[in-house]
Formats: sequence, structure tokens, C-alpha cells
Amino acid sequence: MTVLGFLVGIVVIVLWVISVVDIVRRHYPAGTTAAYIALVIILPFIGSAIYWAVRKPTPAEIERARLSAVDMRRSGGSRPL
Repeated sequence: MTVLGFLVGIVVIVLWVISVVDIVRRHYPAGTTAAYIALVIILPFIGSAIYWAVRKPTPAEIERARLSAVDMRRSGGSRPL
């Protein structure tokens, strides 16, 4: 196995683990959880990409993004030139 193959394998494993942990933490209904986990296990890279593409953000994530945008707008106007 080449170094590139090893690195790609590590990235796929990390992406797979993060996806499975996120699926379990979001408390989807049992059927949805099983379907997402099956998709991610059968097709590790493509399944994870599909999951992250269709995943809806939680209200906490939306609020965090809004607060971050407000902070950036406030700090952008007070920067010295």
C-alpha cells in the first residue's frame, strides 16, 4: 500500500466515525437511524457525503451561526485601518 492510499484510508475512516457518531447523537427515529448507518457502513465515503448533504442543522447550530455572523459584523466595523 502506498502512502497516498494509507492517507486516503485514514480520512475515510475518520469521516465514517464522525458520521456514525453524529447519526447516533441526533436521535433520529429508529428506522431513519438504521437506514443512515447502513448507508454509511455499506458506502463509507459516498454514504457519508450523502448524509452530510441531506442533514438538517439543529436549532443550536443555526443560533451559533447567527451569533457568529453578528460578531463578525460588529468586529468588522471597529477594526483599525
